[in-house]
Amino acid sequence: MSLNLSDYRFLPDRSLDGSINPRGDGTVLVNLDEAGYDLAGCRSISVVDRSGRSVLYSGGGCTYFTDSEAGTKDFAGWSYFEDDDTEDLDGPCVQLFVLSPGYNESDYLGHS
Repeated sequence: MSLNLSDYRFLPDRSLDGSINPRGDGTVLVNLDEAGYDLAGCRSISVVDRSGRSVLYSGGGCTYFTDSEAGTKDFAGWSYFEDDDTEDLDGPCVQLFVLSPGYNESDYLGHS
């Protein structure tokens, strides 16, 4: 299975003044229930990146958002970056974030 990053929502990185990063850096958000539950916690994912290259994304580290005042810690999903073996050092840095089931995209946007 290969995941096409162009099929999912891209959130461009922004500077402190709100302008979009000109390199094209950002995050692609993937809802696990849309992409398939076999992606849950994978160490690597085969993807077609936003420029059309077939590459490998690795990681799969669990990501939590905490609310210090409320004392809560919510599991948001898994984070991936392009594997060093296929990374285009001149290309944009794009994080792949797979949202856990039930974690709303709007909640992620509120923390990013």
